[in-house]
Amino acid sequence: MTSMVLSLDIIDVIGDMLSAHYSSLRVDHFRQVLGVLQGSYDHARCFNADDELRALLRAQEETDVKADGKAKSALAEPIIKRISLKIMRRYLLIDTLSLTSTDFFIDEQLAIYAPPVMLALDGIASFSAEQFARNIPWILPLLSDISICNNREVRQCVKQVYENQVNTILIK
Repeated sequence: MTSMVLSLDIIDVIGDMLSAHYSSLRVDHFRQVLGVLQGSYDHARCFNADDELRALLRAQEETDVKADGKAKSALAEPIIKRISLKIMRRYLLIDTLSLTSTDFFIDEQLAIYAPPVMLALDGIASFSAEQFARNIPWILPLLSDISICNNREVRQCVKQVYENQVNTILIK
């Protein structure tokens, strides 16, 4: 479900970007934006067509109506991992390209991807200690990579993850 929320956030950010920069975009920019929208559409279709995931979520709701949410978060963790890795790797690629590219749209792509990246990092920062411990194998390398990006706000989110999660583990 988190991946769907992120997809909807990406669509909102694209809408904001189009509103702010519509007149300066070229045809190839629109093709790229349409590609991202097509990816969001495909993701939504796959998400809705995943009968196994829907059955798991439905069964979990029926058997765990009064639970504190641990079981639901465990079900969501693979989805969180997949979408976080995909968005952050794409962001890092664009960030690296922005250092050498003169293409105006590179900066726009960074602006589009930064909010979902920060949202994902905020989510990781708010993981329970158990959740974070279960996901260390993919989170720590990702944090290491994203900590050198060029966006100060994204780096602040990485710092928050370190302060909330990593430092707590190191102190123990």
